Amino acid sequence: MNQPDSRKVFVSGLPFDVKPADVHQLFQGCGQVVSCKLVKFGDTGRCNGQAYVSFESDEAATKSLKLSGTT
Repeated sequence: MNQPDSRKVFVSGLPFDVKPADVHQLFQGCGQVVSCKLVKFGDTGRCNGQAYVSFESDEAATKSLKLSGTT
């Protein structure tokens, strides 16, 4: 099992056609995005509206949480 990481956040409510670059752009104001892993449907390979986003710092991850509930 993976250890918890304070620099990684779970994101949901994304459009099914989202691309990693879109997620990077969404969170660019929070800090440096290190990686974005889209969660995909097994049968179609399309994003299921969720992602894991890792930031360079704890501060950036914390700042990203303030976007909760925004569109």
